[in-house]
Amino acid sequence: MTTLEDIRKHMLEYMNESKKSNVEIYDEDGHCGDGLWNEIKSFWVNFETDKDFIYVVSGKWASDEIDLDGGRSYILSNSKVTPLLFDYLYNTLNWSLEKYQDKIHNSLDLTEDIEDLYDSVLFPEFCLQFNISTEKVSNQTANLKVSKISDKMLEDVYTEIKEIDSTDPCSISEAVCKFSEESGEWIREINKTTGRKIILESLEEVHNNIREEAADTLQNLLLICSRFNITTDELLKEVQKKNQKWKER
Repeated sequence: MTTLEDIRKHMLEYMNESKKSNVEIYDEDGHCGDGLWNEIKSFWVNFETDKDFIYVVSGKWASDEIDLDGGRSYILSNSKVTPLLFDYLYNTLNWSLEKYQDKIHNSLDLTEDIEDLYDSVLFPEFCLQFNISTEKVSNQTANLKVSKISDKMLEDVYTEIKEIDSTDPCSISEAVCKFSEESGEWIREINKTTGRKIILESLEEVHNNIREEAADTLQNLLLICSRFNITTDELLKEVQKKNQKWKER
């Protein structure tokens, strides 16, 4: 089971390895600066009681003097500490979802993510209790694991793109031109599946080409997003909003 020390070490390791803005509180884009970063780090250095833990998971800090998320640095979500917080709540403190919800002071991405983890555990238990088929539950659990792996993979890829861009930078105009070029090559490969052209490649080769050009297009899209300090969390949340609007049409 997770301990408070596990959580403390996890956060300190993340804060020691991650970058911060060279300003006191927030930079012009809302990212965490040196002064606030050190204040947050001090909180985790002294993190040792259940009172400290509840302060974090209740979201009370969001209306207090210290912003534990560091503004647009999104320290809590990017540190991937949420599963540890949930494990301590559920397995160490043995808190029910209802007890946790009673303690929520501010509804945040963090509190919603913890509630989602409760649902992922409690739903299978409910099905077993009432003899409901667990096939859908298994699918849901598998999808949850794949989702977490995919999220981490996307974040790792995005970080790598930013690192490569920093060693071989181009202007934003050049980046947009490159994106347009890769998009055109992707469309060219897709058009081979419409029957309008005679193709020499096999269907498997065309499929592989579409996948490769899609990767080139996505790579350049993420590079442009990184130039505007758009995080993967922000990007995916906007996609979810667009999906919802699409569903409501």
